[in-house]
Amino acid sequence: MEIDDRVWTLKENQSIASVIKELTDEATKSIFISAWSDDLQHYLPVLEAKEAAGMDVVIHVIGEIETSIKKVSTLIPNQSHETLERSRILIVDEKEMVFAGMEEGSWQAIRTQSPPLVKFFTEFFYHDVALTKITQRYHDIVMKDEDIKDMLLKLRY
Repeated sequence: MEIDDRVWTLKENQSIASVIKELTDEATKSIFISAWSDDLQHYLPVLEAKEAAGMDVVIHVIGEIETSIKKVSTLIPNQSHETLERSRILIVDEKEMVFAGMEEGSWQAIRTQSPPLVKFFTEFFYHDVALTKITQRYHDIVMKDEDIKDMLLKLRY
């Protein structure tokens, strides 16, 4: 099977949300998704159904959500996270990805099956999950160390 390694750009929240819904609906093996809680609410029913059907579903959420999904890492932003920008990452079946972010007040995204980009964004996703877990577990230690705190607060997660 030939891989379409082109990179597509998407604009406008509605078209980006539509592509994310389409890809989550079509997923057959795994879904890794990172988004803010209000965005994630739209996809939870499909994500929960996919996990119930035996798929590997991993969520990284900024803000709190109620879900039956087992693999969830939750970042609760604090006041120091003023640089935290809204974004979404979706990786489906470890072969296709969408990355969306806010640029000057409007949503922009890329979508691709390019193996190097899918691999990079999968690692980026797990980077966010790992930093969230480390920050939660060692919150008092990291937030007392000004160098580490400043570095953490510059990151996108």
